Amino acid sequence: MDSVNVGIIGIGGSGGWGHFPGYIVIPDKARVAAICDVNVALAQEKARIVGAKAYADYHDLLIDPKVDAVDICLPHFLHGQVAKEALSARKHVLVEKPFTTTLEEADRVIAATRDSSRKLMIAENTRFVNAYQVAKNFVDDGILGDILFART
Repeated sequence: MDSVNVGIIGIGGSGGWGHFPGYIVIPDKARVAAICDVNVALAQEKARIVGAKAYADYHDLLIDPKVDAVDICLPHFLHGQVAKEALSARKHVLVEKPFTTTLEEADRVIAATRDSSRKLMIAENTRFVNAYQVAKNFVDDGILGDILFART
C-alpha cells in the first residue's frame, strides 16, 4: 500500500487542529478520504477542503470501501468501542491518546487487532521525538547509570 485513504472520526478537537492538517502535508503517504463528526457542518467544511466524503455517523464511514484506515479523535471514553468496531470493519486504526480508559478495554482492543490482521497504533507522537530516542539509547546503553528519577 503506497498511500493510505484515511477516515478521521472526530474533527472538532485534535482531529481538526492536529491530525487533519498533518495529513494535508503528506499527500504521498496519506489522503483524507472521509471525515465524520456529530457537528456535520464542520465535517462537511473540512471534507470540502480535501475533496473527502462527510459523515454524521461513524458506522457509515466504517463501511465506506474507499477508507483503508481510521484516525479516532473522539472523547476518551469512546476510543475503545470505536477502535474495536473499526477493526471488525477491517480498517487499520490510529487512536488518539489515551488509548482506552481501562486496562480491560485495552486488552479487548488488542485482541480485536490480532483477530483482524490490521494495524493498530496509539497517536503517542512524543515517542518519535529525536531527543527522547537519544535519551532512551543513553539509558539502554548504561551511559547515565541507574535512573532514580525522571521528569519531562
